[in-house]
Amino acid sequence: LVSRGLPGAVYICTGPGFSGNCGWTPPSDECHIGGSTVASIGPDEGGHCTTYKGQNCNDNTKLRVINYPGIRQGLEDFGSLKCEK
Repeated sequence: LVSRGLPGAVYICTGPGFSGNCGWTPPSDECHIGGSTVASIGPDEGGHCTTYKGQNCNDNTKLRVINYPGIRQGLEDFGSLKCEK
């Protein structure tokens, strides 16, 4: 079997290099509140995540788009996050 990602899903950790407390979030249309405790983000293959300065995923506050395999360290603080296919 070949492991495949689920586009729109994301793996988020509190430590750099996908360490610390980690969790996987399935695809959804929801805006997730971010924060300074997020240190690494890994969208599943075929999807991407967008970080926003504000807490409502408003395009006017867009910081960056994160594609697979994600960011292992050096992630700036953000207010919200939305992941999509």
